[in-house]
Amino acid sequence: EVKRLLAEIEKMQKAKQQADADFTQLSNEKSVLSMNLKVLEAKAAEHEKQLVTAREQLQAEVTAKHQLEVQLSGTGKELATSSAKVQALQADLETLKASFTKQGGDLQKQLADQMSKATADKTALEAQLKEKEKQLVAAQQKS
Repeated sequence: EVKRLLAEIEKMQKAKQQADADFTQLSNEKSVLSMNLKVLEAKAAEHEKQLVTAREQLQAEVTAKHQLEVQLSGTGKELATSSAKVQALQADLETLKASFTKQGGDLQKQLADQMSKATADKTALEAQLKEKEKQLVAAQQKS
């Protein structure tokens, strides 16, 4: 009986060690995912800066073209093209922001689910280990 309980305890301890290792791995993955999310956010910020700069340049072009149009009584075709470019860049920026936000949220939820499961598994294994240790003590006292 004692040998059987010792074997069970050893098995439970190995399972606990594996749960601890899994928990550590998930913590490391969380750190990596957090860094990846920061990189994505930095890239999004850089894209936004580039789009703002492009928008300002295009706005300057639109203004210059408008002045020329007034002076030369030319057509508004080029002005409309520049305005359409600004609108397209703004739409691209919004799409990019939404994509990064969704990816970041998905990664955080997935990691939170894994961390929650690993914590629950670890807690259950610890409780089982304590129970087996109690049984071992009781069996040793009977012997």
